[in-house]
Amino acid sequence: MHIIQASLLSLNEFFTLDHSDRLRMVLETINAEKLLVATETGSPFGPRGYPARVLWSALIAGVVYRLPTIAELIRHLDTNPYLRMVCGIESQSGVPSAPTFSRFLSRLVKHEGLLDACFDDLVIRFEVLAPGFGESVGADSTDVHAYSRGKKSGASDPDASWSAKGSKQGSSKGRKGEDGKGEKGKKKPKKDLYWWFGYKVHLLVDTKYEVPIAFIVTTAKESDTNYLRPLLDKRDQLLPKVPLKVSVNDTGYDSTENIKAITGRGALPIIPFNRGNEKAPPGITNTLGTPLCPTAFPMTYWGRDGDYLKYRCPQEATRRLCCLQDHKGTDRCSLSPYGLVIKLNMKDDPRRYLPVPRETKQFERLYKTRSACERVNSRLKENVLLDDLKVRGLPKVKVRIGLNLLVMLAIAVGMAERNRLKDCRRIISCAA
Repeated sequence: MHIIQASLLSLNEFFTLDHSDRLRMVLETINAEKLLVATETGSPFGPRGYPARVLWSALIAGVVYRLPTIAELIRHLDTNPYLRMVCGIESQSGVPSAPTFSRFLSRLVKHEGLLDACFDDLVIRFEVLAPGFGESVGADSTDVHAYSRGKKSGASDPDASWSAKGSKQGSSKGRKGEDGKGEKGKKKPKKDLYWWFGYKVHLLVDTKYEVPIAFIVTTAKESDTNYLRPLLDKRDQLLPKVPLKVSVNDTGYDSTENIKAITGRGALPIIPFNRGNEKAPPGITNTLGTPLCPTAFPMTYWGRDGDYLKYRCPQEATRRLCCLQDHKGTDRCSLSPYGLVIKLNMKDDPRRYLPVPRETKQFERLYKTRSACERVNSRLKENVLLDDLKVRGLPKVKVRIGLNLLVMLAIAVGMAERNRLKDCRRIISCAA
């Protein structure tokens, strides 16, 4: 653990403290002893033989202070004596050079597993302090721009790749009216594709506390769909005693394999249907899996019976006019006063027939919790410099992103250990 001789100030008024006190809390929270011992093995860092702890503290300070480059970090160390004291640097002349930091970063790349272990340790510690942590999760990916131009050949970052987010389909609205047609009756093309050259961070986030649980860094072209199961496996490994109850994800994760991975854990998959190449509703249901009565009205969901979803005629279930209105009372969908009943076996089409049907208010309510993933991604970019990386190559990008996530999680754990759990999300957003 990071230990400083000077006494730590009270955190009762955390937001009024100097940034260096925030840095001390982060350093004292992260248990990086094994990592630092491993990085000490080998040649010394720089001509002065800097200890790994000094360089580690300085890199963490760069994240807390929102310093995107090593050059800016060195300038802050030159001008801030208190920061030098926290990092263990005795004088201005003892500030490490840029090549020294670069060599230390390369050493961290070789011990990436130990860096991940620091993150995992914080996840386990936070679960003890936060009731219900890990029960409701959401997966999402966010773009990371490479420190390189995306040339067709000869890019300075050979590991980076191109990717895009958005819709390739025509817009639902034109310049006039609501029918999707423009001035000349032609559909206006939709230009919602957002392209970037770089990497992706695949995150699994607790939707209650808005704290990251697991992450995977890949090149940008990798599909989101393939990384939900590895993230859930990581959650199970770190939190084996915490049952997964809900997994909320966007349409990019809609696949039969992902649905089974969630339901196989006894959890509810909350994933909107990806219409993709869907051409016509299958059988007696609409695209989203809701059965239609003989007059094409969506039937009313009436609960689950084991592996079966039960639906009733909307006329009898909710008194919404359907059969009696269209057939003037002469032709009902069922002779029973209970109305027509249809049961769907979820095993017949796991992707379409979810335990919580997509056209229910419960699904809508649960899906709104996915905004936690977007807020975490936003904080990563705005407060811990996820989108300002100045390194090249997947190994170094992984380490820098790992440091950013480590600081975010350390702040949450540090506040929870100081009985300030209610502030963990607020602290994260104000960490810098």
